[in-house]
Amino acid sequence: MTEAEWAYLAGLIDGEGSISLSHTVILRIGNTDMGIIGWLIDRFPDAKVAKANSNTSYGHKLCLNVRWNGRNAIEVLTHTLPYLQSKKRKLAGFALEFLGYVDDSHYLKPEKQEAREVLKEVAAIINSN
Repeated sequence: MTEAEWAYLAGLIDGEGSISLSHTVILRIGNTDMGIIGWLIDRFPDAKVAKANSNTSYGHKLCLNVRWNGRNAIEVLTHTLPYLQSKKRKLAGFALEFLGYVDDSHYLKPEKQEAREVLKEVAAIINSN
């Protein structure tokens, strides 16, 4: 992707995305514009896509989430981090650090458990504001 596309993606994350830390990192962008969803799927065919709302009656538009879990989020977070402007910039940094506490076999390094729990707590505080 071009730098302009990474910057555009950062704007989508800032405005429509969420970054959460639980047992893993979840990066999600929700949108009702199928052109934007298509743009994301074209560039990230391995990303997961799911309906965000189950009730499209009563005039609600269909909303889809494009989601990256765990190590699949590393490329997106690494490339968009310099362009993020909202609280998502801190969250992306925490998420990358969080993912660094897992070894190549996807197991948590025992000596990093406490630090990872602290990152989860800080991320939860940032997300609640």
